[in-house]
Amino acid sequence: MTRSSKECSTIPARVIATCFALLSFAAAIVVGIGAGNSTSTILFRSICVMIVCWFIGRLVGAVAQWAILDHIKQYKEQHPIPEEPVPDT
Repeated sequence: MTRSSKECSTIPARVIATCFALLSFAAAIVVGIGAGNSTSTILFRSICVMIVCWFIGRLVGAVAQWAILDHIKQYKEQHPIPEEPVPDT
């Protein structure tokens, strides 16, 4: 099974979003425990924070990915690889 280039190009943005969401979830749990909140309050708030931060991370990841791909495209346009003639044998 092969993946389309469009599907593969969204992988870095999804990885950034997922890492950001999991980090925010863990931080919300630690802060909730430190504040002495109940378990249900900690979990509810942590899940809400995780969902919001996933969308923020997805946006940040998409912008970063676009900037990198744009830079690579400009670099390739400015520094083309010269074609070498193939010798006849």
